[in-house]
Amino acid sequence: MVVVVIAPKNYGPCSVQNCNLPRDRYHQFTSLAYNKAQKKGTYKTYPYLKIGQQLCYLHYLRIVEPDRAPKNYGPCSVQNCNLPRDRYHQFTSLAYNKAQKKGTYKTYPYLKIGQQLCYLHYLRIVEPDRGQKSRTLKPKNYSFVEQIAMLTKVLYVQRGNIELDPLHFRQMIVKAEPRLE
Repeated sequence: MVVVVIAPKNYGPCSVQNCNLPRDRYHQFTSLAYNKAQKKGTYKTYPYLKIGQQLCYLHYLRIVEPDRAPKNYGPCSVQNCNLPRDRYHQFTSLAYNKAQKKGTYKTYPYLKIGQQLCYLHYLRIVEPDRGQKSRTLKPKNYSFVEQIAMLTKVLYVQRGNIELDPLHFRQMIVKAEPRLE
């Protein structure tokens, strides 16, 4: 009589804390997987994982095969994130350095390099001044011809109500075209 032992199927649940990734496939965290994760340096992010536990496919790839894992898939690593989650960015060492310089990292000290952030948290933490005009730009020195062209346009637009008082005339010009200041 031959006895065949069938290993239990990988039905989950995922052993990663607060996993909210799509869970259609699972893998077992084996000793080989543990060794790979140690070599790649990804195990230190999930030190609570034990050999024999189940991982959803995406966490398995991130932990055991990080070079094969899909990038920027989520979930957001900010605690209690309830922002729209349609795009993700990885919190890289460059992003970490930017956040340190801008002083925004101290609000999220638990974030580690390699974790995922939803797009809005990424902007808040790494690029808080994005979309604001840079104040360090030097004003362009316009040529005489460019200045005459701008002044001509202003006078054409203002032709119905031109101010003839020299002080008010200058204010009218600068208000209509700030580059002529």
